[in-house]
Amino acid sequence: MRYSLLLVLTLCTAAWGGAEAAPEPGAPVRPAAPPLPDEVLQYYTHQSARSDPGAYAKLYDTLPDDVSALVSVVQGLLMHGALVEFYGYHPSKERTEANDAQVKTVEEMLKRLQALDARPLTVTRPPEKRLLVCCRQIALLLCSFLRAKHIPARVRCGYSTYTYGRGKFDNHWICEYWLAKERRWVRVDPQIDPMQRDLLGIKFDTLDVPPGSYLPAGQGWQRCRNGDVTPDRFGVGGPDWKGGDFGFVASDTIRDFLCLNEYELLPWELTPQLEQMIRRLDQTDLALVDHFAELAASADVHFHLLRAEFEAMPGLRQAVKAK
Repeated sequence: MRYSLLLVLTLCTAAWGGAEAAPEPGAPVRPAAPPLPDEVLQYYTHQSARSDPGAYAKLYDTLPDDVSALVSVVQGLLMHGALVEFYGYHPSKERTEANDAQVKTVEEMLKRLQALDARPLTVTRPPEKRLLVCCRQIALLLCSFLRAKHIPARVRCGYSTYTYGRGKFDNHWICEYWLAKERRWVRVDPQIDPMQRDLLGIKFDTLDVPPGSYLPAGQGWQRCRNGDVTPDRFGVGGPDWKGGDFGFVASDTIRDFLCLNEYELLPWELTPQLEQMIRRLDQTDLALVDHFAELAASADVHFHLLRAEFEAMPGLRQAVKAK
């Protein structure tokens, strides 16, 4: 291995990790929330422009119903492009140049997968037949599967405490779904397979990531603004830690706000208007990012306001329609 897996595992090029310790096994956490309004559940059950399988929807007919089994299907189709060496796989120039990590939509992912291997999605592909992606595509594909099963689900942009470690908030995307019988959102990290779990020494269930192990982006922004942590503790893991600044954390806060509005950007993607705002970040801009972070933290309670603010953002509706 050229690099430690702890250093490389979250080159997800998009999202962040937290530095807080996970609760002890069996700790009394995850209190049930009030039932969500039907309109909220229905909203997150519908496919977004980017999660929609489109012309390849029939491929979902053979998918299992169990969340754990769906995660296994995702892991048999996609592989994090920064981690291939840990699986003993050395991709060809052609596979590397395909640049699967730039794929925006599930429909395009399915198109590429079928071109590589036309068997049912439930058939685990060898590494050379998988797409080489980042954590965002992995989370988005699981989200698409869940929505197709009429399970409310959404992608989240935030921070992992269990990938890079060392008190860093590592850039990472996951998926969460609504577990009706317990009235709560369950966070799932579909990237972490048995190999990664063993090498990272992860002890908790990554199909139900405990509080404190993952920090949504808006909460990271609030901690920076409150002076609890400095922005350079948020960044991208790799051979060397690439710490961010306020613009970095603001960008991801916006991306998570957009995910909650079913607009799942690439980790490095923003609209031109938002890119301009991040470069500027004056007092008005800072207040707007504060507002987005607050809305993300109370998305279910203030769902109508969350949606209204999204609809009011310049150019976003047009961008969504264009995928």
